Amino acid sequence: YASSVSPVLQDGMKITYEATHPEAVLSSPAILCSAPQNMVAAGLGDMLGKHTALLDWKLSAIATGESFCEGIAGMMREAVGICERNAEGLSRREGAAVSELTQGLVLSGLAMQMMGNSRPASGAEHHISHMIEMEPEAFPVKFPAMHGEKTGVGSLIAVREYKRLAKIEDITPYITDYAPIPEEHFRKFFGERLADSLIKENENDCLAKVSREKLSASWGELRHIIDELPTEEYLYRLLEMLDAKRDLASIGVEESELSVLLKNSPLVRNRLTLMRTRRMMKIYEIE
Repeated sequence: YASSVSPVLQDGMKITYEATHPEAVLSSPAILCSAPQNMVAAGLGDMLGKHTALLDWKLSAIATGESFCEGIAGMMREAVGICERNAEGLSRREGAAVSELTQGLVLSGLAMQMMGNSRPASGAEHHISHMIEMEPEAFPVKFPAMHGEKTGVGSLIAVREYKRLAKIEDITPYITDYAPIPEEHFRKFFGERLADSLIKENENDCLAKVSREKLSASWGELRHIIDELPTEEYLYRLLEMLDAKRDLASIGVEESELSVLLKNSPLVRNRLTLMRTRRMMKIYEIE
């Protein structure tokens, strides 16, 4: 609500535009408490995604030298903590808890405003949500879900995959050379409606800045950061308290499409995430 950027669908593409920040944010606990429960759950789902967003930001700082601000990251962690501590109260529609969730969302917007972009709040979990919203031609979705609901499920998926990767002590044998995505893939998977825009989006691929040597040398530090992520079970319980959506089927995606989702969702935004980095890993052979 307080950010200075706005992600919108334009011709099927999810594009983040610069926007004007608000002069003030006013809210009424009584009105917020009367909102449909799935809207409250969607708010929490979006906030839980900040865990993986912050990890992806830190990864890029380590691997490519991207600017990282600990103060802004700390503000985002504070916002997430506020929301998590109030999950039980949110399930009972307590005014104080709903107000705290609103405060967390406002702090999230301020963190983005301070950074000048959505980096502190959007990583692999949002790319999962955005890809579903863009409705690629080769990716069937049965019915829509709210953005925050998809982001909450995306957080569970990203945490699960990141924890799986963290079990690898030495990533070196699994690292491959960087290879660009062929244009034909964009046309085949996303369809002509989206292909040209996504080909342009992925020009100057951020992954090309990651060297095999740097990724290998940084893996120990990255594993430690992944270990600090909350577990999938913990995040699941928080969403369960609000009866929020917690699996792919609940947001209209077949479970059989998971591997397709993981491989293609990083392509909707030219932003380095651990999920995008998987393209340089032979991780599909790792159990």
